[in-house]
Formats: sequence, structure tokens, C-alpha cells
Amino acid sequence: MPSLRKYEFSPGTLNGLGFGAGIRCNDATWGNDTHTFDVENYTLVDAMLEYDFGTLSRDFQGMDLRVNAVNLLDKDYVSSCSSATICHFGEARNMTATLSYKW
Repeated sequence: MPSLRKYEFSPGTLNGLGFGAGIRCNDATWGNDTHTFDVENYTLVDAMLEYDFGTLSRDFQGMDLRVNAVNLLDKDYVSSCSSATICHFGEARNMTATLSYKW
């Protein structure tokens, strides 16, 4: 499962900016206990972008903004089944933004 946990840029134009990404690969699995059908494999891409405002000024020390994206490419997939007629779709693209301050 390839991933780039977190990369932070060196001082310069992009100072304070960081990003991370990951790829989640799930193999095909049996859809039920009797192995009469299978749930197809799928691959998902997740990503994160963050900015440390403390690099702008000491007044902003401890403040950062983070944007997370799960299933960035908005892939439709079946995550699990308990029978041939009861299956569950996986999470659609979900993006969140968090502004935090630590003192």
C-alpha cells in the first residue's frame, strides 16, 4: 500500500506548506460464507494538504489549516456484502477542513 505520509517544504516560497497522500488497495473478497460470489477489488486515493500559519508571523504561532480528502477520485465501490442481496457501498469522496490553534 504506497503512501507518502507527510512532506513539508523547506524554507522558501512554500514554507509552511505540507502535503501527504496514500493509496489503499483492497483485494477481491468472498461476498458470503458459502463463497458463491465475490466482491470486486478496489483502489482508493486519499490526500492531505496543510499550512502552518506560524511561518508567516510569530503572532500566528500554533495556528494551522488542514484539508483532508478521503476517496479523492470519488470512486464508486462495494465495500462489503453479507449476502447476494445485501451489499454496502463504500464512502464517497469526503473532504474536511480544520483550522486549529494550539497554545
